[in-house]
Amino acid sequence: MVLGAQLKEIRIYNDCGTVPAVPHSTYTTPTNTLLGARVTYSCDSGYFVSGTEIITCLTSGWTARPVCHPECGTLPAVPYSTHTPPTSRLIGAHVTYLCDFGYTSSGADTIECLTSGWTTRPFCHPDVGYNCTDTSCTDPNAVCDGDTLLCSCPAGYFDSNGGALRGTCESS
Repeated sequence: MVLGAQLKEIRIYNDCGTVPAVPHSTYTTPTNTLLGARVTYSCDSGYFVSGTEIITCLTSGWTARPVCHPECGTLPAVPYSTHTPPTSRLIGAHVTYLCDFGYTSSGADTIECLTSGWTTRPFCHPDVGYNCTDTSCTDPNAVCDGDTLLCSCPAGYFDSNGGALRGTCESS
């Protein structure tokens, strides 16, 4: 041991370095990247965060960063129906619609979240007692809603085919 030697205080600063990028997000710029520094991420519009939005500089480096996933957003409204809660708003999520009593569904009852958004929603139209699957509207007297054949005749007419889809509407 050397007499008279001075001990010098040595400080070690842990620097986590560059803030990690998270695609489809912005973050608050920290005043430094030293031990204890915190960064808060926000996903861009149309994206949903998984994980914590805040990362911290530890002696081992930055804590796990969040991930911003694309989301489908608001469920499409289907009048005269209820739906199961969505499994999530992320790609691959499913929602099933059920038409109210007295209404029948046209189209798929279950929609899915794709990268392009929700698949085509079903429509609930008044139940007329039989399945309306013909969308050609070939009978000029049939009651149509857009491209959906409602399988009924105008007031004062009856279906000559006893309710078949391609019957002729005749005067009563």
